[in-house]
Amino acid sequence: MLVENNEKIDKFTKILFYYGIGFVFLAMFFIWQGAKYSLLSIAQFGIFQIFTAILISFVVRYRNYELLIKKKANDIIETNLGKKNEEILQADHLEQNDIEAEQVAGNNSIAKEKAPDKELDPVMEFKKFCDLGFPLGLLFIALLAIFIEVLIFICLKSVNYIEKPPILIGIFSIFLSFLLLVSSNLFRQNEDIRVEYKMLTHFINASQWMSFTCGLTIIIRYFGFGQAEHYISYIISVFLIVVFLEAVFQSIRHLIDGRNRHSIELKFYILPALISGGNPVSQLLASMEGRTGISFRSTWTIRFIRRNLLIITLIVGGFLWLMTSFVQINPNQKGLLFSLGKLEREQPLLPGIHLKLPWPVQTVKVYPAYKINSFTVGYETDKRSDYLWTADHNGEEYKLLLGGGKELVSINMQVFFKIGDLYEYTLQYDNPEEKLKAEAYRILLNETVITDLDKLLSLNRSSFSKMVEQKLQETSKSQKLGIEVTSVALTSIHPPTEIARQYQEIVSADVQKQTIITNAKSYAGSAIPKAQKAKEEVVKLSQVESVMRKGQAGSEALKYSYVYKAYGINNSAYKEWKWLEILEKTLSGKKMYLLDKNLNLQKGNLWLDMRAKDNTVQGDSRVNEEYGLSGLQEGEGVGTNEAGEK
Repeated sequence: MLVENNEKIDKFTKILFYYGIGFVFLAMFFIWQGAKYSLLSIAQFGIFQIFTAILISFVVRYRNYELLIKKKANDIIETNLGKKNEEILQADHLEQNDIEAEQVAGNNSIAKEKAPDKELDPVMEFKKFCDLGFPLGLLFIALLAIFIEVLIFICLKSVNYIEKPPILIGIFSIFLSFLLLVSSNLFRQNEDIRVEYKMLTHFINASQWMSFTCGLTIIIRYFGFGQAEHYISYIISVFLIVVFLEAVFQSIRHLIDGRNRHSIELKFYILPALISGGNPVSQLLASMEGRTGISFRSTWTIRFIRRNLLIITLIVGGFLWLMTSFVQINPNQKGLLFSLGKLEREQPLLPGIHLKLPWPVQTVKVYPAYKINSFTVGYETDKRSDYLWTADHNGEEYKLLLGGGKELVSINMQVFFKIGDLYEYTLQYDNPEEKLKAEAYRILLNETVITDLDKLLSLNRSSFSKMVEQKLQETSKSQKLGIEVTSVALTSIHPPTEIARQYQEIVSADVQKQTIITNAKSYAGSAIPKAQKAKEEVVKLSQVESVMRKGQAGSEALKYSYVYKAYGINNSAYKEWKWLEILEKTLSGKKMYLLDKNLNLQKGNLWLDMRAKDNTVQGDSRVNEEYGLSGLQEGEGVGTNEAGEK
């Protein structure tokens, strides 16, 4: 039976290890999704999962220490058995040397006992873990968790919720709750094997209820009931703060009380009472009776409570009544003090803790004096609006009449304001915001009746917003609304949505027209400089050509004047020079042979080489040498005699 229980313990230790890893991953997932979609209930569930995973890690480590101690004990037993067997063998074979053998065995035992001293003693480590490591670690984690939960509780007032969270997160949380239910039942059935499993059963059971509740509230919020998740987040925050405070108390009690040494079992009272079925108060009393052995349902207890019930009630009631003398003003608030219903005209109560007379003698009304509020002018809606002209704005849109009396326009505007004078804000009007809103509509109507649609659509939005802001501020001061207008944002000005599409087409056509005109002007702006540049180039080239021609004409005129002078001096020489010049131009490039008129051609034949010059250079020299004509020069032409014969 003992061996079977040890096998179960080892089995559940491995299961616990995997459970711890799974809880860590689930915690990271839920914290990430909670921060992403403003699901603080899911984020708090993730924090509780981390705390549970740390508890599981403590239990696993506690079991590992036990296994290490058991292994050490088995090693010691085997060592002792080995020593006894060795002594028996030595006694059988060496009877005559009993004394020496005993001394050798003693020395060996001393050496074996001293050797483990160099290693860590698992028993001492186990004791340190149970007495200090476990309670101090749990105390630190619990205090850190309380700090985080207090911050979440404070931030719940100003959290911005998205419209619809993913429904799959809610479905997954509900599915996870059934898995956690199976796990808690599994550990509940084996509480008799390990006392630590009972503590883990409570936390796993609490995780199961939190997972189911968070999943259900996410599904409810998905279908438009967003306040349910907000209130559940408050309840979970208070629940976790109470549980973590009890963990702090139990950790301190474990450190101080010496009866729980060598154990990590913490006796929780509030957590089992809250997660068990039936009346939580009865469950709490039953749990405390089972833990302490004191009967809270005994006759003596009932008689004591009945005898002193009035006194106890008066003491508790008086204490609570005196607590109404303290009032806390948050950093973004101011308070007004009322004495028997009459306003005390003093300086408003600033942020901090203030003391007053108990209720109902003095009461304090708190107002968000530093918070920037806003309202929409132009349409009424509770949903996010679409600012397209042709789209419906998810609500009733008001149309303002223009100056001609035949056109309508829709103006959407955001007015941002805060409380200026708290006394005027409280005493003058029952609802100053509605009064300011009505004044905003009046100002817009006064501005639209003196203009038309084209001028209104083309006005400067920044200056128009400043003008409306200034008039609203003047109206608030003159009528003592107690409101300070911080800014006005003109969201859109457009015709009614019924004709917005047609007007948008007209505007688009006008934009296209302006685009064509702009492109034409751009082309003209680039073409004219190019034409001007080309014109300047032509003019400059013409000027250069004119100068050149004038110079050439002057040169020719000067040449002609010199020729005329030369002709006048010697006309025959001039004519011969011109004849030679013409002859030179005419015979230029032609091959000619010049013969002396005294040459006697009757004695033989005269051969002339008419081939090309480059191919007849050698041939000419050979012929000339053969016929004695080497004196003739190449390139000379054939002359004539005086009679004109060749």
